[in-house]
Amino acid sequence: MKYVFHPAAEAEFLESFGYYESKLLGLGNALINEFEALAELIVESPKGW
Repeated sequence: MKYVFHPAAEAEFLESFGYYESKLLGLGNALINEFEALAELIVESPKGW
């Protein structure tokens, strides 16, 4: 799957990644994994959201 962030959204997402990663090593990666799983669900059934 391919998606593109709006530049402001990308900056916010990267900031969130940094915040979570600073709290606990690996938590930023968990954020990315959850985002990608949710994005995949949306792609599979866009009208369900």
